[in-house]
Amino acid sequence: MKDFTLSLEQQSRLRCQLRQPANAQVYRRAAALLALHDGRSANEVAAVLGVTRQTVYNWLSCRGQGNQDLNLEDAPRAGRPSLWTVELDELLQQALQKCPNDFGHAAAHWTAPLLREHLGLFQCPEVSEETVRRRVRRLGYNWTGGRYVRQLEPGPDRAALGTERSPPKTSFRDGTAIAA
Repeated sequence: MKDFTLSLEQQSRLRCQLRQPANAQVYRRAAALLALHDGRSANEVAAVLGVTRQTVYNWLSCRGQGNQDLNLEDAPRAGRPSLWTVELDELLQQALQKCPNDFGHAAAHWTAPLLREHLGLFQCPEVSEETVRRRVRRLGYNWTGGRYVRQLEPGPDRAALGTERSPPKTSFRDGTAIAA
């Protein structure tokens, strides 16, 4: 592309990002900017990288002026708002303090699918079983011996702020192991 030049410092930073990319998107963007600097057209770069010409121009707009840093990372996004509410936490807590039989369920112990079904009886929004499992763990319960068991009281920083992390999964549902 004519009239597109990078400073020596920017070229050096981009080549460094090609050697140690933060992720695939950063690598592609760095490669595109260097190719444009070398005189390739936006159409050529787009064809090689499998993107549209407009995408290449969008990447070009992030180059900054002079020797400014090139920000090739994705912008932060808010994501979908949670469907979970304080009322759902209260319903879940009430359910976990009693036996499923007390609510008319034909089961001796709570499971995530049963808790999900139970919450659905109260016209609660549709939530996944994994969401139920996460919320149960935040309330201080662990799955032990085929049932949820109350553990130590969760600290206010974990329960209120939702900073408790679930342990990493060690296998897929079909039983194959994940490499650590």
